[in-house]
Parts: sequence; C-alpha cells; structure tokens
Amino acid sequence: MPLNNLKKISAVIIVKNSEQVIARTLDSLKDFDEVIIYDNGSMDKTLPIAGHYKNVKIILGEFTGFGNTKNVAAEFAHNNWVFSIDSDEVISSQLYESINNVDLDNNSVYWCYRYNYYRKRRIKYSGWGKEEVSRLYNKNVTHFNKRLVHEGLELKNFNHVKLKGELRHYSYFNIADFNKKRDFYSDLFALENKGIRKSSPLLAFISGSFDFLNTYITKLAFLDGYRGLLIAISNAHETFLKHLKLYEANLKNNYKVSLIITSCGNKDALELCLKSALNQFILPNEILIINAKKDKESHELITEFAKKSFIPVSYFEDESQNNIASLRNKAISKTRHDYLIFVDSNSILHKDFIIDHISCAKRGAYIQGKLVKIKEELSLQLINTKQIKLPGLFSGNYKNIFKGVRLTFLSKFYCLVKKKRPNGVGVYNFSLFKEDIIKVNGFNEDYNEWSLIDREILERLCNKGVRRIDVRFRAIQYHLSKSDVGSESVNKLKTQIENEKNIWCNNGLDKYLPEILKESKMF
Repeated sequence: MPLNNLKKISAVIIVKNSEQVIARTLDSLKDFDEVIIYDNGSMDKTLPIAGHYKNVKIILGEFTGFGNTKNVAAEFAHNNWVFSIDSDEVISSQLYESINNVDLDNNSVYWCYRYNYYRKRRIKYSGWGKEEVSRLYNKNVTHFNKRLVHEGLELKNFNHVKLKGELRHYSYFNIADFNKKRDFYSDLFALENKGIRKSSPLLAFISGSFDFLNTYITKLAFLDGYRGLLIAISNAHETFLKHLKLYEANLKNNYKVSLIITSCGNKDALELCLKSALNQFILPNEILIINAKKDKESHELITEFAKKSFIPVSYFEDESQNNIASLRNKAISKTRHDYLIFVDSNSILHKDFIIDHISCAKRGAYIQGKLVKIKEELSLQLINTKQIKLPGLFSGNYKNIFKGVRLTFLSKFYCLVKKKRPNGVGVYNFSLFKEDIIKVNGFNEDYNEWSLIDREILERLCNKGVRRIDVRFRAIQYHLSKSDVGSESVNKLKTQIENEKNIWCNNGLDKYLPEILKESKMF
C-alpha cells in the first residue's frame, strides 16, 4: 500500500513505565514517518523496547499534566501533522488505512472511536463502550488544552472529520492497574481543582455512591459480568478519592492563617486559650500574642509557650499598657500570612474554629462568629484544672447554648453577607483578609478604650465596603465569664463615629507598613 499521509505525520506518545503494551503500540505505528516517545521517567524496560524501532525518537522530559505535556512533546515532531496516541493504545488496520488516505485539511481535526479492553476482552458497557477521541491535527493551528487530566484538543472553529476504524485501548490488565491509575487520576483532579471547587467528606460519599449506581445500573455494567462490577466499584472509589483529596487539598491550599490573640493580663485564661489554639483540627500557621496589660506572669507563660510550640509565636507588649490599637497594628505588620483571625484570651476555641473561619472566608468581607458564654462556676473550674475539655451544651453550664450548636450544613444557609451597620460587635471571633484591613489603615491609635477601638474600625470597614458576614452554627468560641466593659463609651460616641463616615485613619497601620499602606491609600 502506498504511504500517502503516513510520511507526513508524526505519531506522538507520552510514556512512563509502559513495558507491557508499548511494543504493540509501536508495531501499529511502524509505517509513520516518525514516532516521538516523550518519556516522563520510566524505570522499567519501556525505553529499551522503544529503542529497537527505527522510526522512534526518544525525548526525556517531565510530566506537567496531560494537556501541557502533550503540547510540549508535539513540539519535537518535525512534521506539522501530529497523531496523538497513548502508550496503551493500538490503531486498527482500518484506522491505519483511514489515516493514510484521508484528505488532510488545516481547518479540520480528525476523530475516531476508541474501544476499551480489560484483560484483552473488550468492555461493551460500563461507560467504556465507544468513545469519540480527536487525535489527528495540525500542530500549527491547534493544540491540547492545558488541563492536568481529561485533556482535549481545542476544537472551536474547526471541522470535525471522522476516521474509519478504531483505537484499541489496553489500559488495565489486573486489579493493581485500577489501583495505580485511580490514585494517579484522583491526585491530578485534586491538584487541578484545589482552591477552585469546593468539596466535603459528605459530597465525596454521595458522589462515589451515585457513580457506582450510575455505572452499574444506568450504564449497564452488570452486563459486563465481574468486569463490570470491578469497573463500577473502581469508578465509585476514584470519585470518592477525588472529592476527598480535593477537600484535603483545599484545607492545605486555603489561606494560611495568622491567629492574633489579645490578652488582657489574665494569665490563667490565656493559658487555656493557647491550649485550645494547639488543639485545632487545622492549626494556625503562626500565633501572635498581644499582652495589653504587661504583667510578669503572662510574660513568663508566653515565653515558655513560644519555646515549646512547633508553631511560630510572636509576642507584643507595650510599656504604656494603654494602647491596644498600637499593639494590634504592630502585630498585623509582622504577620506573614494572608488571613487574620482575632480572638481574645478569655476564650476557649472549638476544635474546628480555624477551619470554620477559613471555610467562610471571602475577600471584601469580614467574618463575625458567635460567643458561647461559660457560667462563672465552670469558668473557675476550667481555670483551676487547666483543662479545655468542655461539658455538653445542655449541661446547664452555658448562658446561650444555641450559639454553641455546630451544624455546618445549616451554616451554609445562615452565613449570609450583611450590609447593615456593625451594631454591638467587636474584634473577637473575628477574621478577614490582611488586604482588607490594610484598606482602612488598620486600628485607630487615637482611641484607647478597647470597645471603642473595635467599634470604630468596624465602622470604617463598613464605610469602605468591606461587608459583614454573620456566621452561625460554626466558628464557635467559648467565653470565660468576665464583666462587660466599655459599653458607656461606645454608646456615647456611637452617633459621632457613624456620622463621620471615615474610611482611613491618620494614626494607624501605615507607620509600620509605610510602602504597602501608601499604595493602598492611593488606590
């Protein structure tokens, strides 16, 4: 048969450890002008096998996702026309003839059917029947998208021409192959989607269960016998792993947290707060402690804690003992991470406190969680025993028990962005992006009283358009009993602060972060 097109086409394969099938693949490509083997680190006999074929050119390179790696490999082909084929695929004789004789048109992309096999037997159902795959194209006019997995050619504005014959896909020879590829593809899914798509253990379970039923019943996997059952279970397991790995990746990928603890000089309460900070499901990336009322006991506790903690700890105290705004600004200027969570030392944090704040985080908004007030008797008991394990909500030890109910599925409906003024809230159980607090130049050091400092910055955030999100049924903070302070001053100046409509304070964070704040003020 005359080789009409095959001498104009380069077959391109990305490979890694494909010794079981690569010879069969290369045999079916022996009449192509050249075959580019782009190897991603094979440790088996793949390369020695490929080296026996005269039309094979071996290139060593790294795997950077299927789409991008296929594009890189295609650049090594000296022909403009590329036939992309996987290392576990074989072209049929009919497809061979079709590729050789088709009219090649730069405005067209050519596709064929792909049949899938398990242990050399074709799978007709289970979602593994006929697949349409586009593989023949001119690399000068189109390319693969850059998806890490489930890549495809960019097909917009191209004619789609069908090739006769099929690709035969010998991807799985035993159960171990399912396990390897399931892990590999689920890792790529999590890597590609982290920080973009949300996931959860519940979603992983539901999606995996649905995928099993969809494959086994809807896609008729039961007609493929035990192979169909294996495929249905493998699909379900892979879907479960994809969503669970994505959930874990999001936890790691989501904003790194600086936890800022303001101490009012109660060493015993601070000790409990620090213990609860180290008891988090997701730990903060650093802890910054502000000691507003400098005292020897708290200083010694913080120094000892910093020595033992595996989390970086910074400590701020002021000789004047009366400017909490200044200490907070200094702490913010030293934070290393994007997301700031503020608590006061008279609190015990729920073990999911950090992850709950991260889950609700939005740029251009601040999070305000709820306080569960611990009654005085239990507060004293916890301080005396130095324990952070709390009795149940309905034990009679709390003043507002319903604020301590954690139901994340309900929280999604109640974590609503609020546009109303920040009435009666302070900078405790409070979080926001560092960039948002920079927009208003941090805390106003013209004020000294805590409650007034808190209310004033919340007003300025609101004036800037940084919205308030009230979080319910998560981000729970248990508050040790203490007397309320500052309400008279806040009430006295409330109207004045609201009417001023200030955004930027002149005596704030810019003295510690001059360059960053200069840009923010200009913006």
